Amino acid sequence: MPSDPPDVPDTPSADLHAVPAHGRARPRRRHVGRWIALGIVVVVVAVGVAVALAVKGGLEARDALTSALDDVPTVEDALTGGDTQAAQSALDRVQEKTAKARRGTSGPVWAVAGSLPGIGADAKAFRTATRSVDDLAQDVLPPLVQASGIVDLSGLRAKDGGIDLGPLEQAAPLVASSADALSPVERDLNAIDTSSLRPQLGDPIASLQDKVRTLGSTVTTAHRATALLPPMLGADGPRTYLLLSLNNAELRSSGGIPGSITVLRAKGGKVSVTGNASSADLGPWAKPVVDLGKDNTAVFGTQPARFPQDTTMLADFPDTGRTMAAMWKKEGKGTVDGVVATDPVALSHLLGASGPVTVKAPTGAGGTTDVQLTSDNAVSILLSQVYAEIDDPTVQDAFFSAAAGAVFDKLLHGDVPATDLQHALTQSADERRLLVWSAHEDEQKLLDPTELSGALTSTPRGEQAVGVLLNDGTTGKMDYYLRTDARLTSSQCTGTARQDVYTVTLRSEAPKDAQQSLSSYVTGEAAGVVKPGVIRTNVVVYTPRGVGVPIIERGKQTVGGDSNEVAGRTATQLTVDLSPGQKVTLRVTLLTPGAGGDTLELWTTPTTTTGGLATVDPASCAG
Repeated sequence: MPSDPPDVPDTPSADLHAVPAHGRARPRRRHVGRWIALGIVVVVVAVGVAVALAVKGGLEARDALTSALDDVPTVEDALTGGDTQAAQSALDRVQEKTAKARRGTSGPVWAVAGSLPGIGADAKAFRTATRSVDDLAQDVLPPLVQASGIVDLSGLRAKDGGIDLGPLEQAAPLVASSADALSPVERDLNAIDTSSLRPQLGDPIASLQDKVRTLGSTVTTAHRATALLPPMLGADGPRTYLLLSLNNAELRSSGGIPGSITVLRAKGGKVSVTGNASSADLGPWAKPVVDLGKDNTAVFGTQPARFPQDTTMLADFPDTGRTMAAMWKKEGKGTVDGVVATDPVALSHLLGASGPVTVKAPTGAGGTTDVQLTSDNAVSILLSQVYAEIDDPTVQDAFFSAAAGAVFDKLLHGDVPATDLQHALTQSADERRLLVWSAHEDEQKLLDPTELSGALTSTPRGEQAVGVLLNDGTTGKMDYYLRTDARLTSSQCTGTARQDVYTVTLRSEAPKDAQQSLSSYVTGEAAGVVKPGVIRTNVVVYTPRGVGVPIIERGKQTVGGDSNEVAGRTATQLTVDLSPGQKVTLRVTLLTPGAGGDTLELWTTPTTTTGGLATVDPASCAG
């Protein structure tokens, strides 16, 4: 028999959770490795599924979005053509497609994709663009379509020659709603840095940004129009305005000296002429009628607040409007609700819409003769021929008032196509030839960001603009023969700043025998400031806000000027004299610290041949 096994001491069974004497559990490498491997597999599979879902949703979103964008022009064409029903039908299709595109880029998968390296920026940008387009379709465009069904430009004219304000008042809250909804869309889209995206995505989004900016400009304009026109045209009670006819033959910063003044009354949408005056009927005063502030006074002295002809020297038309209104009141003529200014070139644009008008002009025998003004001859008749044929300045101003009155009477009471009138007014505003100031603060706030306000130094819009403003020093009417050009000729980064170079060219086309062939009233001979035939121009260069004194060169020589600070920017003034046929070019160099490459505005004085507003594209020196 086998012997019994030897006695063995009892030992406890193995305990997987027992702690060794040294106090640490032994790692179960084989099991942990399995779990890590399994985790990696799960993550890979999850990412693969997520990518597959994202790609599938992205492709569906892309197709839906592309199709929706293809339908948007149909909405625009229908709105332009006044077919509200067709616009709504097209919009319904767009909304369905943008909603589908939005669903295709929604959910946690796209949220995760937006944070992944390599594709995150593209995924996030595509998702933002898709949501923005859907917001446009669902929230921005519907009120506009509804408003277009209420407002028909061709049907706004009332039987009495006025404007039917009812539709504008009904459309105002709808357009305001559209503007409010558009604001966050613009913000989100503009926050996308398209330069960091793949070109296949970056280029279309950049195009979308441009289109939304254009839409934003249109919506903002519509919002201001529907908010401003009813009250300014007397929906809440009668309004009184002064219409200044600016004379480009004797330049001032805003275009020219105010010559004739037409008094307009607006009530219930109907505008009528209630009186005429000349700027010579006001003042002058020994003391300023308003406080221009130390900045304006340092540049122009107190003349703009004492002489009505110099009110338009000021760089900001709101200052001109307030000053002219104060002068009108001080002369005992009452209070006004606003001041409007225009010039003969703008009048020619309006004549292009209205067709010719006939004006009674005085003759040497004390009688009158009929003069036909057209879009082609208005400038030469009003700024040159009138001085050759009429000697008395008072009679000249009466003719100017009659001309302005005849044009506006035809515009207000004639059968002028609304689209033609709108085009003429827009062209005039774009050239800084139509300026508006309202004495009502809430209305002026809406006007401030627009071309109509003419506010270079007092509004955010003008903070980074460059100004080259001209004021006549001849004391005559020689600026009819002045030709001007201002442009950005070079822009480069210099490490700590951007260096921009502008050239300002002034050229005289006065006849060589100006002293003999032109009247002394035109040459300014009576004033004795310059030799007859010479054009003297005081040039004021306004830098962008925060930029110091410019370097100004004439030929190879640096020329000095009087520099003063105006609203955080520098205004430098110098004088240029031109003999007949002479040309002078000034080279203006500005150093802008830490400047980006955003488009800037160049404000100039509108002349007989050149508008007063342009955009320039400087170098991008950000970062």
